Amino acid sequence: MNNSGEGAYITLVSLAYGTWDYLKNSPKYAILRKLKILKLTNGMDNISSEEKEKRISFSEAMTSIEGVSVSDRVKNDLANWKNGNISFLSVFEQTLKRYGFVTEA
Repeated sequence: MNNSGEGAYITLVSLAYGTWDYLKNSPKYAILRKLKILKLTNGMDNISSEEKEKRISFSEAMTSIEGVSVSDRVKNDLANWKNGNISFLSVFEQTLKRYGFVTEA
C-alpha cells in the first residue's frame, strides 16, 4: 500500500472509532450533530403516504422484535408525520431528546 493509501486507511479507522464523539454535549460537535441528523432525515417528508405507512409498519415490527414497545407519543408523532402535519425531522429530534440524546449545542 502506498503512503496516500495508508493515510486514507488511517483516516477511515480514526473516523470509525470517533463516530460517536458527536453525541458529546459540546459546542465543538454541534454542527456535526446537526448535519448527521439532517442527513438521516433527508427526503423523508417527500415520500408518499403509502410509503410512509410501510416505513412506520416496518419500524414497529423491528422494535417489537427488539422487545421495545413504541410509546403512544411517538405513534402520534408518526401519524402526524404520515398525514403531513409535522416534519420527520421534528419527530426524529423529539424522539432523540426523549431518550436523552443530544441534538443541539
